[in-house]
Amino acid sequence: PSAAAAWRIIDESFMKNLKAFSDLKLRLGYGVTGNQEIGDYQSIPQYTADSYTLGGARVVGVAINNIPNPKLSWEQTASTNLGLDFGLFSNRLSGSVDIYTKKTSKLLFDEYVPATSGFSSELINAGSVGNKGIDLGLNFVAIDNRDFGWTLYGNFSSNKNKVLNLNGTNNLLAGNSSTSIFTGGGQPTSILQVGQPIGSFYGYKFAGIWQTQDQITASGQTSPVVHPGDPIYVDQNGDHQITGADRVIIGHALPKFTYGLTNDWRYGRFSLMVFVQGVYGDNIFNENMYDLQNGFSTDNKLASVVNSWTGPGTSNTLPRVSSTLRRSVGVTSDVIEPGSYLRIQTVSLSYKIPLPKNNTVKSLLVYGTCQNALTITKYNGFDPEVNSYGNNSSSNNLSLNTDYGSYPAARTFTFGVKAGF
Repeated sequence: PSAAAAWRIIDESFMKNLKAFSDLKLRLGYGVTGNQEIGDYQSIPQYTADSYTLGGARVVGVAINNIPNPKLSWEQTASTNLGLDFGLFSNRLSGSVDIYTKKTSKLLFDEYVPATSGFSSELINAGSVGNKGIDLGLNFVAIDNRDFGWTLYGNFSSNKNKVLNLNGTNNLLAGNSSTSIFTGGGQPTSILQVGQPIGSFYGYKFAGIWQTQDQITASGQTSPVVHPGDPIYVDQNGDHQITGADRVIIGHALPKFTYGLTNDWRYGRFSLMVFVQGVYGDNIFNENMYDLQNGFSTDNKLASVVNSWTGPGTSNTLPRVSSTLRRSVGVTSDVIEPGSYLRIQTVSLSYKIPLPKNNTVKSLLVYGTCQNALTITKYNGFDPEVNSYGNNSSSNNLSLNTDYGSYPAARTFTFGVKAGF
């Protein structure tokens, strides 16, 4: 079901004396939508052919390929939206503001199950998630005359995500990592936790480098066994051991806000367009660092590895080159990096060539465009706009902002001619 209503305030009699307004409309909408992307036949047993050795001979059999879930159902999202469209000074300044709230229930999720079951996960409806936010769009005609024009288009979006319910449990592990990175194979990288947003990176908090054996002895840590030059991870529960119980939320994949700004300039026959967009307040799990920094001698390394710990006081950020502790414990905060960026996405310059009257060619435009011109970011990887594991799988959809060998966006230059006849 859905319903929507709008009130054109600009048409009311009390607006006639407010000459500054050229448009004003209030909107309200509510609706429920379903997500049917469960995949075929997930609620019933599926079988696959396989071969076995029986009595010294190869035989072919059929085995179950999934954990059936007869209670499986669509996700449902109920949303409420309050919007305002406005125009000022003959629509020289116009835009819209939308405030919304959404609740997604029966959330589709691949829950991890014990390997002794014969499977790694089961698709379930895991609970509910809420989203609240604001979207703002503005258009401003700054200058508009015969010889020169300048128009700006801007947008701003901020969303607050929160897990509301997980069918009675407080948290579920989620997210994928490479099976070759960690000792023992791939591990979950994030957590679904009631009261926290989706995409909460979950792991161990990095606290520097063990400098001396006396420092290790004084800490009382008994497990894992560490040596000078190994990384320090915070013992959250004070039991002098680094175990799964010491994992905490160490970053968030979802940004605080996103934004974009387009500038259109016109001067005579020249036109210039510059589009800038960016993201603020997110984190990226830079999985590449497990290969490109310390741990294994068979991989290529970053040049910064020369600054690794070689003795007391030499480094408190990079462990000794032979240390493999980071790979053995799992996700750690020293590879969770800021993902905010400002990108000049598009720059386009064009020129209208003057043509004689009654010419066969009625219009002729030459142009040049640069895509991905410049990115400003503190992220150490190739591209802060990245997700190595995102696809249609529900578990991978929860592997947000993970970078492992991702190919960066290319900078492209395009030159062309556009003719009209």
